[in-house]
Amino acid sequence: MITKHCYRIVLITLCLFVGFGQIGSAQGPDDATNELKSVVVAPPDTLRMGSTLGGAYFVDKELYQRYEALKARLSQIREEIWRGDASSDVAMKSLTAIQRESKQLREELDRRKVLVSAFRVYSKTSEQIFPLADERLVIITGDDVIVRGWDGPGIKCVVEKIILAKEQQPDDSVFDSIQVKHEVKVAEEMVGLTRERRDQGEREFLASETGRKMTDEQRVGRKKLVDGIHHSYDDYLAFQGREANTIQLTGLSHQEGNRNLIMRINSPGGGAVSSSQWQRHAKMTVYIPACKYLAIRGCLAGLDIQSIDCDLLLTTHGSKNREYEGSFTVRGVNGNVTITQVPVRVLSEVTGDVLFTASNEFVNSGTHHGRAGRTMSSYETHKTRIDHIGGDLQATFLRTDLSLSAIKGTLDVTNHYGSTHLTVNAVDTDRAHRIVSQSGKIYVDGPASILEKTPIYAYTQCGRLQTSISRDILAATSFSTGHPQTGWHGFVTPSKERFDMRKFERPAAALENREREAGLDLISHAGGVTIVTTEATE
Repeated sequence: MITKHCYRIVLITLCLFVGFGQIGSAQGPDDATNELKSVVVAPPDTLRMGSTLGGAYFVDKELYQRYEALKARLSQIREEIWRGDASSDVAMKSLTAIQRESKQLREELDRRKVLVSAFRVYSKTSEQIFPLADERLVIITGDDVIVRGWDGPGIKCVVEKIILAKEQQPDDSVFDSIQVKHEVKVAEEMVGLTRERRDQGEREFLASETGRKMTDEQRVGRKKLVDGIHHSYDDYLAFQGREANTIQLTGLSHQEGNRNLIMRINSPGGGAVSSSQWQRHAKMTVYIPACKYLAIRGCLAGLDIQSIDCDLLLTTHGSKNREYEGSFTVRGVNGNVTITQVPVRVLSEVTGDVLFTASNEFVNSGTHHGRAGRTMSSYETHKTRIDHIGGDLQATFLRTDLSLSAIKGTLDVTNHYGSTHLTVNAVDTDRAHRIVSQSGKIYVDGPASILEKTPIYAYTQCGRLQTSISRDILAATSFSTGHPQTGWHGFVTPSKERFDMRKFERPAAALENREREAGLDLISHAGGVTIVTTEATE
């Protein structure tokens, strides 16, 4: 192992101000002596616009409210266009004007925003290199991880250790509480047991005195519980029973001495924010040579992966922190990708297949107290972009604002309550593809030369259908089928057979992803489907 330390102290002043005059502290007598709590004052008549380590950004209240009003108007116009309530020319002119004004306001907000810090931020960087083990399997555990492919030698870890403090610069011993732990081992506690080890352990338990005393009903309950635990490690099959390089950061959990800091920032005549942050943070950059498989566990505060040569697995196991507004990007994977509950916002340039499961939505929520009582709600969903996938894409989302393009293999996407925008560059007309939603809008566009030659089956139960494709290519249909009956409205590619009964079975077959003829199934039970042609571009 090679170790190198590089020191860099970053100091963010207690209150940074631009054009507002001096901003003072508002510490009470108890707060001043409490190193874990800080109360400061933001410029008057400002509102919070984003957070950062140790503080938050504030902007002029009136300017920010104008920006939010424009965003609301933008959403309204898009909804009117979607419903057909606004004429195309008038709506598009209004949309373009508001988008232009919104962009200008956003740029002005970014120029005028003020960083108000309740805690100072200090950092120190360390670097270590570890040899790659013979199995060429790597497991990284961390919530804020950057990964880059490189030619080696070995695995290089660069860690930026970050400490938040009110006044005094932390001693080196505080930074040293954050360490990189590297081991080469069969990591059963991370990846689970092989089937042989599981079966052997269960046989030994059932043969023990405790196991023999269990009733048949208890044995059935135990089997269900044990099977559920073991199946939670199914993603790690390639790692089970094999030695791997394991890399993780220590010193970031409460049990390891990390503490929560409480901060409150008040703006006279404006807004206020109260929040908590961990005292210790760390950003780890890992340089990975070509290997068989890379698993990253945690992944809920930030993720940035570029140009790696291996299969990739992302899970939230072992997570100790989260950042709802974090950046989560994966670009350039020469291999297959499996993502389980990690909120990847951008996934691009993958040569192999992608399996993406996000049945839990990674957004914050809040509770409002008013005259009518309490209201608890989730915040707006995030955007997710997936493009340039060389293999198949199988993805399930609870809710996201999803955009898809350049998917070469089979497309199988369920986005239960979010909108999905598919830009069709090419369609493999020998396969059955599908996009399914409960109430989200499905929007498909592409060159007429491609869409008009693709078998399309667009259905809704109580939503809205719209297309720019002529009726001889996409015919309207309405029917009820099944017991109890389910009614469908659709735009579908006409069958060559006059009395083809398979069209009545198509929605159910697509929803269950059963074997069916090639084509593109677009089903939104209540949200609606739009299919439009665009001019082909070089």
